[in-house]
Amino acid sequence: MQEIKSSRRGITGSSSDNVTENEQLPTSCETVCRILLELVDLMIKKRLSIKQLKYLAKVKENDGLLFYQLVNKLSNELHLPKSTVKWNLSRLRESGMIVAGSKSVKGVPVRLTEKGKITLLIMERGSGLLDKNFCPKNLFKTK
Repeated sequence: MQEIKSSRRGITGSSSDNVTENEQLPTSCETVCRILLELVDLMIKKRLSIKQLKYLAKVKENDGLLFYQLVNKLSNELHLPKSTVKWNLSRLRESGMIVAGSKSVKGVPVRLTEKGKITLLIMERGSGLLDKNFCPKNLFKTK
């Protein structure tokens, strides 16, 4: 059984114990944990690929562009068809990683959501996670 300890509140218990309302972890930790679980779920179910996660960094670099402007820019930079770039960015939008305009809602600048920012931070901090030879199974290896 894994022991859980929070130095902020002095909570110690096993992972199977229920945490009472006054012992709950701070909201920011809960948010990060929820997003991590969603990210793992998305990757396991292959709804998001490593290539699509690389697009998050491109969105961050080009914050504020409109969807079609970002599609045009990335298409030229990456030497890919616009349809490929659009499809990958749409997948990020559908998974809640970015906010962007659509056919019905125009003029919304592309930007990362909180979920996208945390995901990008995790991917940037990991060693070699965005490598072309990366295997998602490496996320679950323990030392």
